[in-house]
Amino acid sequence: MSETTSVGESRCGPGWPMVKLADIATKIQDGTHFSPHSTSGPYRYLTSKNVRFGRMDINDSGWISDKEHREIFSRCAVRFGDVLLTKDGANTGNAALNSLTEQFSLLSSVAVIRTDDVSAHSPFILQYLLSPQGQQRLKDLMAGNAITRLTLEKIKAFTVPLPPMSRQRGIAQILTTLDNLIEKTENLISKYRAVKQGMMHDLFTRGVDAHGKLRLPQSEAPDLYKKSELGWIPKEWNVRSLSDVGEVSGGVTLGRELAGTQVIQLSYLRVANVQDGYLDLSEVKTVSVLKSEVDRYALHAGDVLMTEGGDFDKLGRGTVWRGQIVPCLHQNHIFRVRPSTDLILPDFLASVTASSIGKRYFLISSKQTTNLASINSTQLKKFRVPVPCLDEQTQFVSRLSAIDNCIDDEHSGLEKLRCLKSGLMQDLLTGRVQVRVDEEEQADSNARLSTASILHPCTRAHRRL
Repeated sequence: MSETTSVGESRCGPGWPMVKLADIATKIQDGTHFSPHSTSGPYRYLTSKNVRFGRMDINDSGWISDKEHREIFSRCAVRFGDVLLTKDGANTGNAALNSLTEQFSLLSSVAVIRTDDVSAHSPFILQYLLSPQGQQRLKDLMAGNAITRLTLEKIKAFTVPLPPMSRQRGIAQILTTLDNLIEKTENLISKYRAVKQGMMHDLFTRGVDAHGKLRLPQSEAPDLYKKSELGWIPKEWNVRSLSDVGEVSGGVTLGRELAGTQVIQLSYLRVANVQDGYLDLSEVKTVSVLKSEVDRYALHAGDVLMTEGGDFDKLGRGTVWRGQIVPCLHQNHIFRVRPSTDLILPDFLASVTASSIGKRYFLISSKQTTNLASINSTQLKKFRVPVPCLDEQTQFVSRLSAIDNCIDDEHSGLEKLRCLKSGLMQDLLTGRVQVRVDEEEQADSNARLSTASILHPCTRAHRRL
């Protein structure tokens, strides 16, 4: 369907017209094309990085002076409830409703779409822009460009379905309710993770005594602690090199040309499969190896996986392999540590690597370039690990697992909500499933549409609905 198709030529759903954004908006404009000169002041300025997928993120917004804000704001004033659409940069195509009641300035990487509020409901327009169909059509507009970009002309000519206003509100309300549930679940996951980080700090600085309670802090009970290369630790603990508590080995090298009857194809883990504290097995690829190499590279349940590097957040991240796929190998950018379980528990070792102890060591010991870092097996084997007794390690694992279970449950619920919204978007935004509309509200909607047709010719199509 062409972006320039007229209302009468293109329809969506049960007779809904497809209309250009320019025909239902009182304003489509981008922010200033000049970079702010001031670096501090009472007013925010936002760029494309502050417009996430369906929400605004102002945590790292810039600040400018009152004088410069007045100059910039006068070119593109933004109101509460306006649709913000990123038009260039890595986040092109992201959209959100302006949720700020305060004034702020906007740079040119973001466009403002202000609907007329008579024929078009801005939350409905937002939901269509965020839908799989809307996102794909936005990507199609950017295809072939050397730089990822949406021009104002293309945004103005972009067409959206336009059911009666009452149905727009009903659809937007359902999808926005799901968005709110998704956001609350994401916030809850973040809180659980913060709780886990606090718990890990306490556990790895104080440990658990024979009664299952955290020891008093070192400042209050210095006799319970001793000085070590890791700082103050409980006096019952030891500190060992990783190579002393487990066998460290690399994985299979990719891209080799192998042939013959001794070559087989097996599943293997890539860096993308090994996340920080969990595994993503949604896509597991295969690799050619010699039969004689299988034992060398095969993973066993209880192996601790650690990534060699890449971006700083990937350095040393890992988790415990539970034998989800048998047999399964690992590539050479993932280290496998097979713990000596008479000294250290796999889950305890994984928690050490995820703690500030592990993060600090990996960053200090790694080879670093711009935005990248890596660690080799020699450095990894020297990693100094705190080693409490096995009973105390079990206490660590039990407490952290309880938090992990809560996070896993919320993640599962989050995925269900996202799947539900995706399905409802397809059903509601195409008219496959109709939203029930109160008769009084429908009458009010028809009256509004009749008035709107005087101002906007595109709304005349509603007379035929």
